Amino acid sequence: MQTRRAARWHFTTTLGAVAILGAVGCGEGGKGQTYRPPLEIDGGADAADDGKGPAGDTGQGGADAGADADGPAPPMTGPGGLRIVQGRASLISKGPACTNEAGSTEDMWCAILRPSTFNQGGDALFVVNVTQAMAGVPVSCGNPAGDPNCLMLTSGFAEDDTHKTGFAGRTLVYFDQTATPYGWRPGMVNGRRLVVVTSETGNAHDCTAAVKGDLVACLQDIPTPIVPGAGLPGTGGAVTAQYSNLLVGHVGAGSALLPVLDTVVSSDSNDSAQRFQYRFVGAAGDRIAWSTRETRGGPEVLKTQLVGADDSRQVVASDVSRWSVSPDGSRWTWLSRFNYDSSAPSGILQTATFPTGAAPVTILEDTAAFTFVGSRGLSVLGMDGQLYGVADLGVSADLTTLDSGVLGVVANSSAGYLAYAKQYDFVFGLIDLYLTHLDGRTPCSLDRRDEVPFGSSMGPRFLPGGAALLWGRVTNLDTTDDRLIAAGKFTRTADCATQTVESDLVSLGPLGDEGILVSDSYDGTGGTLRIVGLTPEGQVATGQSTLVQTRMNSSLSLYPYLRALLYTVNVGDPADGLYMRPLPPAN
Repeated sequence: MQTRRAARWHFTTTLGAVAILGAVGCGEGGKGQTYRPPLEIDGGADAADDGKGPAGDTGQGGADAGADADGPAPPMTGPGGLRIVQGRASLISKGPACTNEAGSTEDMWCAILRPSTFNQGGDALFVVNVTQAMAGVPVSCGNPAGDPNCLMLTSGFAEDDTHKTGFAGRTLVYFDQTATPYGWRPGMVNGRRLVVVTSETGNAHDCTAAVKGDLVACLQDIPTPIVPGAGLPGTGGAVTAQYSNLLVGHVGAGSALLPVLDTVVSSDSNDSAQRFQYRFVGAAGDRIAWSTRETRGGPEVLKTQLVGADDSRQVVASDVSRWSVSPDGSRWTWLSRFNYDSSAPSGILQTATFPTGAAPVTILEDTAAFTFVGSRGLSVLGMDGQLYGVADLGVSADLTTLDSGVLGVVANSSAGYLAYAKQYDFVFGLIDLYLTHLDGRTPCSLDRRDEVPFGSSMGPRFLPGGAALLWGRVTNLDTTDDRLIAAGKFTRTADCATQTVESDLVSLGPLGDEGILVSDSYDGTGGTLRIVGLTPEGQVATGQSTLVQTRMNSSLSLYPYLRALLYTVNVGDPADGLYMRPLPPAN
């Protein structure tokens, strides 16, 4: 019997695990599938770490170098690292921390939190021009004289799960302590208020920005329902629905408050599952889509329009839910006749032409979940646990059967590879792990026991190009150790060859397609951040790692927008601050 211990993965990263797509019941399943077993080869670090670190390591190995009875050693910065902001600083954590518009050649900005000088015990939100910092331009945050490369947006920062801060493209959405939303884009000195929030106007929440351009949308609840015929006095029945205004507009230095696009049923206390969603869609970033019920108890109706052109509004489809648009902006995909059952979700998976919704084609009846893979690929999970792949919706909607008894897909790559699970330990967040491609090539079982961390900084994730999968395996389930120890694993997708990156890690993630970013040696406040290289043959470079920082708290790879790492040290030491580690040009 396995002895499971409390998890100890603590670091904040932007490499969070992808949510399981659907639960269809437990069971071994897939007994007819032939998997290629993982071929374990020599890893990038000795599995029996002696504490000295791999050969060539410029930092420390399994224990903080120089630590003594008085406590951990002071933080040590590896070659090439530079502190760009002094003092306590942390990366925002509920949304993307930096600008991320594909193809942009403009300077990159990142959002950080620092102690507020006006609100004792609170945080102030700053944005930092990391491109200029990387070029050697001094950055001063909080300088009374001001610094165009570090701007304070609010001294009273606040957020929660419905009032999140984060970048989409080059637009930052954030909230202050009054729960008022603001938008900021590079070139602006201050953020612009998006919505007026008072006790009379209602809560504004779930704001989002387009990944291209300057559009922003928010929901603002209507304190008193004003939609006729939906539970109002005289219509019979109690009012259970929450009506909200969907507000959509532009954000800029002189922009106005967001205007109302539509009034929607954003939630209903009688519902067991959400029947409303909205997002910006299309390659140009100028179109919004949303779905809601138009009448009490009516079907979910999908609409779309170009922002600012109400005459372009159209109903795309009725009685559809969980809709999405292919990354290349060519196809809708949705679940028709969805049952809104939170424990056993099911609908008819269909695809149609974007944006009109013309010529819908049924892909699969009784679908539990789906997700786009690459530009037009699709992974599909049936209610019976069958996992299917569609290589290219633009060519054919035909399904390729991949496996059975599947709980959900946990990671995918633009190259068409899928990592998925058949078992899940709901208490400790551990799964088993399998790997395949949308076309069924190279199926392999990486771990048939539920001992793979999920939903943590050790969760499975692919290198951007799909050449390998990074994942962790807990190695001490049968011991009395009071923590979970996980080895970092690297599996090539072409042949399932697996290497051990390190025997005891806190987190690991891709550094583009050129390396692996790992952290270990956690001391209760921070850990050691290192780069492990890859060989030209696509294997872990045995015994080769480069120290980035000891006693690091959080890290972020700026790939593919900037060849650099961003990380923080917050351990109550004079060395605390926001750091950058430029990376050499690609070979």
